[in-house]
Amino acid sequence: MLMSCSGDNATVELRRVAPEAGPACGAPADAETLQVTALGDFPAGEVVTVGSPLHRGTAFELTGLPGQTRVLHVNVFGDSGPRAIGKTAPFQPENLQDGDVLAVFMAPPDGICPTGPPRRVRIGPIAARAGSGVIVAGGVDSNGAAVAAIEHYDPTTGEFRVIAESLYTGLQDGLVGATATAVSAGSEAGPRVVIAGGADSGYQVYDVESGEFSAAFLLIPGRANHAAVALDDHRVFLAGGCELPLDPARLGTCQPGQLHSETTIVELEEGRFRPGPTLAVPRQGGTLLRESERTVLYIGGVDDAGQPVTAIERIDLETDGPGEMIAGPHPAGAVAALASGAVLAAFAPPGSEPAGHVFAVPPGARQPVVVPDAPLPRRGAALAALQNGRILVVGGADTDDVLVYQPARSRFRALATAGLDVRDAAAVALDDGTVLIVGGTDGSGVARTDAWIVRTDLIGPYSSGIDLSFGVESTPSVEQWVSKNPGQVEFVAERDGDVAHAVITSSGVAGGLPSDWAVIAGPRFSRARIRVVARSLGGGVAVLAGFRGADDYLALILLPGQDATVFVLERGQLSRLDCEAGTVTAELIADRDESAVIEVMLGSDEVSASIDSQILIECGDLDRLPIGLVGVGAVGSAGQAVRVDSVTVVR
Repeated sequence: MLMSCSGDNATVELRRVAPEAGPACGAPADAETLQVTALGDFPAGEVVTVGSPLHRGTAFELTGLPGQTRVLHVNVFGDSGPRAIGKTAPFQPENLQDGDVLAVFMAPPDGICPTGPPRRVRIGPIAARAGSGVIVAGGVDSNGAAVAAIEHYDPTTGEFRVIAESLYTGLQDGLVGATATAVSAGSEAGPRVVIAGGADSGYQVYDVESGEFSAAFLLIPGRANHAAVALDDHRVFLAGGCELPLDPARLGTCQPGQLHSETTIVELEEGRFRPGPTLAVPRQGGTLLRESERTVLYIGGVDDAGQPVTAIERIDLETDGPGEMIAGPHPAGAVAALASGAVLAAFAPPGSEPAGHVFAVPPGARQPVVVPDAPLPRRGAALAALQNGRILVVGGADTDDVLVYQPARSRFRALATAGLDVRDAAAVALDDGTVLIVGGTDGSGVARTDAWIVRTDLIGPYSSGIDLSFGVESTPSVEQWVSKNPGQVEFVAERDGDVAHAVITSSGVAGGLPSDWAVIAGPRFSRARIRVVARSLGGGVAVLAGFRGADDYLALILLPGQDATVFVLERGQLSRLDCEAGTVTAELIADRDESAVIEVMLGSDEVSASIDSQILIECGDLDRLPIGLVGVGAVGSAGQAVRVDSVTVVR
């Protein structure tokens, strides 16, 4: 298909990715109509959708697409509705040259398609995003021997290729017990991947732009079976695991008495490292996740005796001593971050008995929240966060079902058209909203030689808007509602059953900022008109915008008896905008029979808000507003709450 954008003469090709492993998947034989929709950070009225009847082998020309187009959604329809869907990775039209190709991987809705195949068999691989692609390394082959080669997956072609036969290690056990950590692009360096530790005491950095690895660096102390997380665009944090030797009888397992208590911060630009905080509980394995600018959570893993560690450690990066210990209700074998800033932990770690427990850790919380609707017991499952706010669950059970966790109602559902029998695989989310599954074994323990792409829907950062009403179960955005604390949000129906709303209850621990909130995952906005129909049940109402994490968002605070205020929390630093503001009376948001209509206008450098068309606050001459999610929060003492009837957002 050929297309061109308004404002230039470049003609580019929109090409379906047809991997060697399954070139026909995503190309339904009964396809009749092709629909391409251009989306970007522009008003919904400018969204362009073009449909054409399909004739195989014929090129279709699409012209007049908006110059600010950032992504293309592609739908193929047959007699029974959508048969295949896909979308491009985000792109900048001004960077496209005549003859360039935009790739789109098509798959059935809620379905899977083969990709690749990978060039090496790997059980228990490590994987990390490398720009738009994925680095896959480590693991063992079908004979239990360590795999030394490193591969790169290119989503624009659906192909894997070996980019290095080995790295810093020359030992037989290679990268077993190593970590692969994605580091985002900084002001001076592009995206990178750091592969560290394992059977040898070293690390190397893969530069995405050059496609090359750095020279090998010595890592002191050496680490194997540890966890790693990027702190920013130039530092990686390593914790847990052990220095050599590994247990030769159990490849990838630390010898008793060898676990590290100390942590390491690797500074990539200088090629050096320094000590981090001391661990309260040494462990091997597990997962590190960034919780805030200051804290990191260490979840899962096993202790020196090989027993699963249930305790969660909140590591304070600004101290030297042990972190805060949180009593976890269960061990955790797989972990993923939710859009609200909370963390979902689930199932049993590899080598343990299968388990079906699931729990969430809200940001800053001292007690996890148990998810009651747990699926079948699993071990060796993989989790991946989707752009629509849900969590994909692949493998680890005696079934081939693929699940999604729906945080709005804290429940799981199976993807009807997807099935994949796999254990100990890697799952990595891609820019187009799909998830790459690679490596592992089938239920019989036989190593898989294939890789797969899972596609749920097309909801993502450039979706045109939000129209959320809790009384309509079929509204897709209802399932995009992601709360900070699943135990603090409830859905309530009126007596006639026709009207429903969500209630967000404050925990009363954040002062003038919201202590509890929910965000609508998917679309991200810089300029938007937000309409929230809500009412205070004691305390105040917060409308959130530019939400990127628990310590990174803009908040309009409407607290009865006080002037309306706008705060910006950026990387944990709080500032109050200088605005012209009026007083929020109780009659406006609390003492009333009907919910208030709160409207917030986000411009390129201004914010204004009104209640029932009464202007309450205007802020101008601002720095560029952050791009992020929209949400609603509760402000006030513990037990005070906000009732939310609907949220509508248009660009």
